Amino acid sequence: MLPICQSCGKLNRVGFNYGIFVCNACKQLIRRVPNMKTAMNCKQNEDCLNNKCRRCSFSRLVLIGANFFRDLDKNGRLFQELSSMNQNRSTSFLTFQPKDLSFEDIVDRGMSDFSKRTKEKMSSHEWASLQMATTVDFMKKLQVVRYLTQSDFCNFAKRTYFKCAIFIMAVESKELKMERMVFPGNIDVFPEESISIQHNHPELFNRIRCQLISKLIELNLTEEEFLLLSVIIASDPNVEGFSDHGKELVSHYQSFISSTLMKYCMQMYGRNGPNRFGDLISLIQILTNTMEKLEYTSTLFDICGVNTNKLVKEFF
Repeated sequence: MLPICQSCGKLNRVGFNYGIFVCNACKQLIRRVPNMKTAMNCKQNEDCLNNKCRRCSFSRLVLIGANFFRDLDKNGRLFQELSSMNQNRSTSFLTFQPKDLSFEDIVDRGMSDFSKRTKEKMSSHEWASLQMATTVDFMKKLQVVRYLTQSDFCNFAKRTYFKCAIFIMAVESKELKMERMVFPGNIDVFPEESISIQHNHPELFNRIRCQLISKLIELNLTEEEFLLLSVIIASDPNVEGFSDHGKELVSHYQSFISSTLMKYCMQMYGRNGPNRFGDLISLIQILTNTMEKLEYTSTLFDICGVNTNKLVKEFF
């Protein structure tokens, strides 16, 4: 019995590609989507049965489990791409003049509104603004975003950029040989105006600064582990407002990156690979606990009238 295309039902020129049986036309659609210059729209609000509608054909391919990220890790391409993206993010963070922009501003225009830094010393507010802005810009360049609608990207990025930024901040602080989270120049991560609140809650603020760093020092992440964990943290499919195909795509992408991290651990640590993978994933729970404490500090700041920048305020 000849296989049929699992997406459109055609019988001709069907093969097993991207983890499913697809015809040549559907296979070509998978390949072309990341490079399309214009958005795919459906005239019937994504509720038509027309195989010529690229939007609905694409949605079907997502929902039946097509592996859009099959070729992403060939010949070390994934690590090269992520390393380049992170280097650009780091350069922007260390050299750009901060601006207090909103999440929508960064999504729409990226770092184009930022100019080269002209001042030597910056406040924690300014560093925080740059940390968040460069993290959102980093997330915009992830492979999965090429397949998402603008609405889906905004929904998932708006709920994960802060968490990803905190993880990056902790790793960079550890690389500076610090035992607590700080900005460059040993600038505290909390605003200068919050000192009196910190004095009233010293254990809370110190746990936020130190808990994640402590585990990072113990594990001593490689660059590859850091990059893959950053993407896993950023690619959380469990957010409100996702379309069905957006949620499926981000879920597939996160699973693909998690699988790549496991393969890396097996190659690097042999039979200790699964334990190493588990230790790395445990960082996400510590990060989640840190975020819960940060949400409480945000409430304290609001009550006491301590200002925060737009990207921090919008998240909480």
